[in-house]
Amino acid sequence: MLKVAISACLLGEPIRYDKTGQRDRFLTDKLGKYASFIPFCPEHLAFGTPRETIRIVLENEYKKVITVFSKNDVTEAMHKAMAQELRKIQSEPICGIILKSKSPSCGLGSTKYYVGEMGEGKKDGLFALTCKEAFEDFPIEEEARLLDPWLRENFIMQLFAYHDAMRLEKHAQSMNELVAFHTAYKFLLQSKHEGNYRLLGKIVANHKNKSLQELTQAYLSLFKKNHRL
Repeated sequence: MLKVAISACLLGEPIRYDKTGQRDRFLTDKLGKYASFIPFCPEHLAFGTPRETIRIVLENEYKKVITVFSKNDVTEAMHKAMAQELRKIQSEPICGIILKSKSPSCGLGSTKYYVGEMGEGKKDGLFALTCKEAFEDFPIEEEARLLDPWLRENFIMQLFAYHDAMRLEKHAQSMNELVAFHTAYKFLLQSKHEGNYRLLGKIVANHKNKSLQELTQAYLSLFKKNHRL
């Protein structure tokens, strides 16, 4: 079964600022048939529920976390909570991350930034940035974008592909297994990037007689990058 880290409110947990959840039925009822979820919420961990809303304020490119009404600087508490949540999900064999859109912590390109009281466009939330840095070439998405059928299909495909890649990396005992993996993903790889598909084929051919471990690591490194295209 897949393991997926997910913003806890998307599972329906009542931990948003106003003590509500925002259950996503596709994730819980459809994806939930194939995945177990590792929930996280740095805002709940840092400030409890219910809580005052927060926003990200830029000061000379430094990202401060400020409460909207009382104007308190809670940046340090936020960073401590993010570090704790990151350690939790890093301790699990997850194959993807699903984030809550528009959240100051978890939005993926949808979080509002401010300079003073003025909006400064939309970017990644602070925990989304942390996850992208810690999980390079990794399936990461926010739930709002999964309303698009193509993006949803592509993301779910990435989850299963990454899961299979992790399993191969951990359990491969022979070249036949690497060849079988490459064969199974042949058409998917070609559709993503013809050039990378050919490079992966050369790795599998092993003309330099490298060890299985070396080949598997080189193959999977490029394979994961291919799935982020």
